[in-house]
Amino acid sequence: MQKTIGTSGVICLALTGPLLTSTSPAAAQPVPLTTSDSASDYHAPLRKKVVLGFRSNVAPFSFRAAASSSPPFQGYLAELCYQIFAGSETYEVISKEIKIDDRFTSMRGSGAEVSKDNPIDVLCDPVTIRYNDSPERYRYGIFSPIVFATGVTYLERSISAPNVASQFGFVSGSTAQAVATQMYSEAKSADIECPAPESKTGNSASANAASDPQSKPDSSLEVFLRQLTDRNEQENCNTLQAGLTETRAHEDLISWFCDAPQNTRRYYFGDREIINAHWTEYRQKNPECDAKLHTQLFTYEPYALLITRTDPALVQFVQQRVYEIFSDREKARALFSANFPGQHMTPALAYLFLLNGVNGPGPVLEDVAQE
Repeated sequence: MQKTIGTSGVICLALTGPLLTSTSPAAAQPVPLTTSDSASDYHAPLRKKVVLGFRSNVAPFSFRAAASSSPPFQGYLAELCYQIFAGSETYEVISKEIKIDDRFTSMRGSGAEVSKDNPIDVLCDPVTIRYNDSPERYRYGIFSPIVFATGVTYLERSISAPNVASQFGFVSGSTAQAVATQMYSEAKSADIECPAPESKTGNSASANAASDPQSKPDSSLEVFLRQLTDRNEQENCNTLQAGLTETRAHEDLISWFCDAPQNTRRYYFGDREIINAHWTEYRQKNPECDAKLHTQLFTYEPYALLITRTDPALVQFVQQRVYEIFSDREKARALFSANFPGQHMTPALAYLFLLNGVNGPGPVLEDVAQE
C-alpha cells in the first residue's frame, strides 16, 4: 500500500494487493448463489401466509367452484376476498372450507383453533355484524367495513286446501332463526279462530286501524300475521296450526320447502339473496316448485368480513383494500353484476357502495337513488 497526497491535500490510499480480513483460505472464496437466492424467488420467503375461510353452499356469496377452476371458491364475497389480496407482495393466500357451526371457532386466536390445521385469518362469509347478541361473532375477530346489505324475508308455498297447517323453516345458526322462531311463537300465541261475522264486512280491528289516520304503520311482523290470519279465514275458517322446522343447510331446507304436502303451507326464512339463489337452482331440476319471494324485509343484515384480532397489520390492510375496491366504481359494479345478473341494487345497497367509495368522487346521490 502506497500513501500519496493529491493537489487538494486529500490523502488517497492505493491498493497494491488483495485486502484479506481473515487468514482462512475459505473466506476469500466467492459464495455461489443458491436457488432460493435467485431474483425470481427473492420475495417468496417474505410473503406471509393468510388463510381465507369460505363456505361452499351459500350462493351467491360463497360456493365451491368447478373442480378445475382457480380460485376454488366463487361468489360475491369470495371474489371480493380474492381481489383484496390480488397482486400482494406481502400475503400468500390459502383457501379453506369451513362450516356454519364452526366458522367462528375456526378463527385464529379463538383458542378452539389450536387443534385445527390452518386456522382462519379472514372469514369470507355472509356474516352479519351483531354486537347486541351472539358475542362469538366479534369475540375472535374485528369486522371490516360493511360490504353488503340485505335482510331476512321468506319464500311461501301457498296451498289452497282445507285444514291447512303453516310451517316455518330456517337454517340453524343463521340470523333467520330468530325471525322464524318469533313468527312461529306469535302465530301460536295468536290462537286464531273463525272471525266474528262483522269482521268479514270490513269492521274488523285491522280494517279500522288501516282507516285510522292516527294509527301507526304496521310492522312487518304484524303485516305477516294479518295476512296469515286473512288467508286462514278464507280457507274454510280453520284454527291456525303452526310448526317449526330447522335444518343444517340450505340444500336441506329448500328440499323440505318444495316437498310440502297438500295440506301444508310452508315458509322458508333466510336472507333474501341466499334463499332466492337456492330456490332458483332447485327449480332448474324441479320446475314444479312454485313459490313466491316476498319483498318485505324483517331485518337489516349488514355483511362484513371478519379478521383475526391477532394481526393488527392484516386488519388495517383488509380495511384499506375494501375501501380501495369500492372506490373503483366500475370494478365494484362489475363485482355486483357478475354475481347478481339481471338484478338491481336496493337503495340501501346502492348507498352503501357510494359511501364505501372514499377515495374517489363517485356518482351523485340522485344517480345512486335511481339505480
